[in-house]
Amino acid sequence: MSILVDVLNGQKTGLYLDQAANYHLIATMAKNRRVLDCFSYQGLFSIFCALQGAKHCIAVDQSAAAIDIGKKNADSLGLRIDWVCENAFDWLRKKEKEKQKFDLIILDPPSFTKTKVQKESAFRGYHEIHLRALNLLEVGGYLASFCCSHHIMMEEWKELIAKASWETHTRLRYLNCLPQSADHPILFNIPETEYLKGVLAQKID
Repeated sequence: MSILVDVLNGQKTGLYLDQAANYHLIATMAKNRRVLDCFSYQGLFSIFCALQGAKHCIAVDQSAAAIDIGKKNADSLGLRIDWVCENAFDWLRKKEKEKQKFDLIILDPPSFTKTKVQKESAFRGYHEIHLRALNLLEVGGYLASFCCSHHIMMEEWKELIAKASWETHTRLRYLNCLPQSADHPILFNIPETEYLKGVLAQKID
């Protein structure tokens, strides 16, 4: 599969290669499911899910440039994806009020904290999107949630998701961790190299 990337102006290398393994893994769960891809950037989670037979994919990102590249890639592959160029926080609130439901939700937000001092405010933002997502998730549906800040540890990320689960009266079953791809090595003596923390969970009720 060939895809268009903006190496000069895009984020990182123009593509999030650290999520390569997760694109494939999450897509295996997408067949006949309604998929919501929030903070989608160029929508590769959506594209892979659509390739695996998702019933409907919505990709939400506030970057018009990223959405434009995503559209071009989807069109070149003959895929139908609904692209939403909007602030994900505002969009999630709106869909929660509309009581819309999804079977698979992917949350891959940018790092809300560049320093340890910003952790508290970052947690508030992360917490809010999980509250919205859990209310939008159908019973039996799956949540793939990622954090790319090296200032936040995996246990903290799990605790944040657990808190949102408790506050939304949702029972979540932990299924797996979703780490960065193997070509982004994690070094024991440099904890910050394990910067991408992902959790896969299922909504039981």
